[in-house]
Amino acid sequence: MNVIACGGRHVSGDDYRSKVIKALSASNAGTTFNILINPGDNYGAVYMAREWANINNIPIKTFKADFNRNHQC
Repeated sequence: MNVIACGGRHVSGDDYRSKVIKALSASNAGTTFNILINPGDNYGAVYMAREWANINNIPIKTFKADFNRNHQC
């Protein structure tokens, strides 16, 4: 299964990290992840998900946002 990681940018702390890890681990136990798709943020929930994927040998694909394209966002 391909999984997209997205989420809050302003989250931190061991309690939140624990929730992200538990959610990803439970989902991966039911249906194995083939790849984690993410926007490459170096903070928040996306960073935590990418960290988890690295530890669990899940391939990661990053698609950076192009905020200048079509002057949107």
